[in-house]
Amino acid sequence: MIQWLFQHYWLVGIIQLIGIIHAYKSGNTNWIFILIFLPLLGAVAYFIVELLPGLQSDKLGFLTQHLFESRQNIQELEKNIRVSDTFVNRTELARAYASRKNYAKAIELYQSALQGMYAEDFEVILLLGRLYFLQDQFPQTIQYLQKARSLSPQGLIRPDDELWLGIAYLESGDFSNAEKTLQNHVRFHKTVDAMYYLGMVYQKLGRNQEAQKIWTEVLDQRDLIPKQNRQFHMQYIHKARKALSK
Repeated sequence: MIQWLFQHYWLVGIIQLIGIIHAYKSGNTNWIFILIFLPLLGAVAYFIVELLPGLQSDKLGFLTQHLFESRQNIQELEKNIRVSDTFVNRTELARAYASRKNYAKAIELYQSALQGMYAEDFEVILLLGRLYFLQDQFPQTIQYLQKARSLSPQGLIRPDDELWLGIAYLESGDFSNAEKTLQNHVRFHKTVDAMYYLGMVYQKLGRNQEAQKIWTEVLDQRDLIPKQNRQFHMQYIHKARKALSK
């Protein structure tokens, strides 16, 4: 290893320089000393801690990572439908597809289950809203999450449902409803992902000072992120830092 370092000192130097420049531009000035005095190890540590979480973007955070969990065998569930095509058998198969990230088939089955006495089934409508969000079909996301909210006296069940609705409004260009929804979410659930997206709404509305203020708050929240949420939320720390640098 040491011999390799001596033979490729120039490559280590380039990696070190790239890391220092990135740390400086990103405002991670504390890393600069580590990168200078621990050239290779410092660069590896910087990549793991600062860059890798931002590359692992995922819509399913800690609260929703087991949203569609199902260990049932798909082939067996498909046989069940052939024997008895019922609401329960369709929705169980849909959940199994969703658990394996086959969202398109899950949507098709859930849609087909909304018939007769189950035409306004709250749980299926809510699940459809979530699945459409994961498929980046934002108008449908809004349609089904709004309908689910109207069907339940308690409104949307999970905090992430409100967040996803706010993001869907943002992505659909409905900035007024996006602001209302995300502001309400941030009022009760001050998570860095919700704050980042609220900043995006402010930016779209031309309120750049408000956007900069809330993105700065996102950076201040970094040390408060619980360990189990850290990997997911670090991507929004990086996004907020990048938005501020522009």
